[in-house]
Amino acid sequence: MMIYISRKVLVTVGIIYFRPDYQNIVQQFVWQTDDVPPELQRVRRFIDYWKHNIEAVIKSVEIAVPDRSGKPTWQAADWLGNC
Repeated sequence: MMIYISRKVLVTVGIIYFRPDYQNIVQQFVWQTDDVPPELQRVRRFIDYWKHNIEAVIKSVEIAVPDRSGKPTWQAADWLGNC
């Protein structure tokens, strides 16, 4: 029997966004937090908060999560759906 213990790891989130009143200026926000992969509930809550409370349109989100060796691997956050 194998038991998997969830553990928090350092997750880096890169968000590309623009403000509705300055659509020709693209900006980047980088955030690091401890979260439990693969669910990344804290990151999901932050993105949900952004979408409902911050007046900026998200164009893309990339997330770096360490693999088993500890090396971070960047991946697109395709679970966002339609930003």
